Amino acid sequence: MKNIYPDFDDFFTHRYLISLGQEGIESEKRIFAIIRRKIKKLSKEKRTLLDLGCGEGRLIFEFEDLFEKIYAVEKDSTRLNYFTSLISKPLFKKVSLINDSFFNSESIVNIKQVDVIFLSHVIQHISYMDIINILDNCMEKILPGGYLFVLTSCTRKPIDIYTKVTNKDNDSISYEISRLEYEDVVKHNRDLPVHYFSYANIKNIIKQYNYSSLSFFKYHDHISTFSYTPFGYESNENEDLLICCKK
Repeated sequence: MKNIYPDFDDFFTHRYLISLGQEGIESEKRIFAIIRRKIKKLSKEKRTLLDLGCGEGRLIFEFEDLFEKIYAVEKDSTRLNYFTSLISKPLFKKVSLINDSFFNSESIVNIKQVDVIFLSHVIQHISYMDIINILDNCMEKILPGGYLFVLTSCTRKPIDIYTKVTNKDNDSISYEISRLEYEDVVKHNRDLPVHYFSYANIKNIIKQYNYSSLSFFKYHDHISTFSYTPFGYESNENEDLLICCKK
């Protein structure tokens, strides 16, 4: 099966970001400021970055000034090619582009340990076993004292929520589904699967890796978010979360 990200042209993502309004923009700025402060605390100046699932390079453009070497990994060749078309000459000299699925190729396995890993909005779209595999590999790839930054989707509800998002009549429509159906959607890559973690579950998953320090920051703590469902617009009690993991 061709490796494509089923949110074609980021249609669903853009609609979600627009729905958050100005407060959503400001909350993301606050999150980026937290990431920047933590990276700048690393003692050395010649830092290295591994961005797993870099998409169209949004985080790389945001933080490129902090790194001497960047590894950009993206399985969707269309998204990676678009990112490539936007790279400036100075940035191009320090970026290695890898069109593959995370740690499945020798080109990724052979990357030496890095100071920082970005895992931005990846784990909520993959199978549960792949979440464990990628977090295992991230732990191995980070230098002592380095950071893993996990950005993902959460729910304020007490249990994990599984959904699939599809395009209908030029709008995004979200269906709540079972975990079993979620795994099937992931496997067949037709619709966009979204796994909203409960705070308790995502914290338990991350804590088992025994990082020297962990910190959790909610993006949109006071913003009401909605999804368009078969029953109309409904409050989904969802928000984004930044997890800062220091090795």
